[in-house]
Amino acid sequence: MDLMPARHTLSSASLPSITEFSEPLSEADEIESVLHLQRLGDNAFKRKNFHQAISFFTDALEIDEENAQLLSRRAVANFHLHNYKQAQRDAELIVKYNPHVAKGHQLLAMCLQRLNKLKQAVSSYLRAIRLDEGNASKLIGRLRGVVAVLCNRESLPSAHLPSQLLVIGKALADAGHFNACSLNNLSTS
Repeated sequence: MDLMPARHTLSSASLPSITEFSEPLSEADEIESVLHLQRLGDNAFKRKNFHQAISFFTDALEIDEENAQLLSRRAVANFHLHNYKQAQRDAELIVKYNPHVAKGHQLLAMCLQRLNKLKQAVSSYLRAIRLDEGNASKLIGRLRGVVAVLCNRESLPSAHLPSQLLVIGKALADAGHFNACSLNNLSTS
């Protein structure tokens, strides 16, 4: 499940290897180690062995800690295990390292939604929509679900995309969630 583009952040200086008391790895060895651990994690993920996948992705992140693709994969594995807080932490790092990639905001929104942090989830979904207009229909559908819960409504009526956002805004206003819609809370920058 490839949610994030690869971002290798290995420096030209060699990092110490994972095993204590061993020689530092060359940059080429570090890259190969990260790719090997990522493949092992991907294989474990495909087998739905999410605990093992998380372990491999974590080992790879010890070498390349700002790798958004590894963070994304570990977050998704944690999400599958209902470890939403851990998935949220990784999603927040993804957004920090790649703020202009919609998938990070979407993953963060999904975690926040599961953690019942609905106003923050609305904000993250809106950022994702702004960054990925081609996927707006799916994202707005998820946003409608969050707003329905936030506004204590069973559901919101389905409509065409522009009118769906109006329905969402009206539902928030009708439920008295004006703060949820303020520019300070829902900044899309």
